[in-house]
Amino acid sequence: SGLPTVGGDDEDEEEDRKRQKEAQLEAEENAKWAHVAPRWQTRLYAAECVRRLLDVADHSAHYDLTLAREETERQGGSGERLVLHLGRLVSVAFTVATSRIEAMRPAGVLML
Repeated sequence: SGLPTVGGDDEDEEEDRKRQKEAQLEAEENAKWAHVAPRWQTRLYAAECVRRLLDVADHSAHYDLTLAREETERQGGSGERLVLHLGRLVSVAFTVATSRIEAMRPAGVLML
């Protein structure tokens, strides 16, 4: 019939609008935090973890490029040795060593 309904549809529509608004606000909040850079303490902790990893890596293939490449070829392209990521490691260490935050610089120098 062409008569307006009392209550039911309006309440459902209102609930749908509320859910959509909540979902939109949550998406905006998540998007806002997605691009937040880690604080310097977190970066320092990560740099310390990498430095300690370098200290405990005792397999010679981690430091011998020829041996690491041979091992990678035998295993079918799994480049898990540190020497194969040397460029990235040096880049991270340099970034930390030249940081604007003075407390981070020694960790970068130790990594280098």
